[in-house]
Amino acid sequence: MEPTTIKTNFVFGKMLCKLFRHNYLQSKKITDHVHEYQCSCCGKRATVDIKGNIVDLTPQLQEINDTLSKVYKKRRAVTLRAS
Repeated sequence: MEPTTIKTNFVFGKMLCKLFRHNYLQSKKITDHVHEYQCSCCGKRATVDIKGNIVDLTPQLQEINDTLSKVYKKRRAVTLRAS
């Protein structure tokens, strides 16, 4: 059986999110503990803050996530070569 998806336009999606909260799906893995999320209804983007709470993705947090991702990838590459 194929999964069904609800196609919504942007305005209707925003109304659904206001009534029922956002339906965040993981869109990007930064590290093992930090991820970026995107709402499947309205497209709003979010990330995890220092305390582990989901917060809106600001340009500053986007820059932090990009830098953290680069450092994490370099560290993993060095660890894999050493093994």
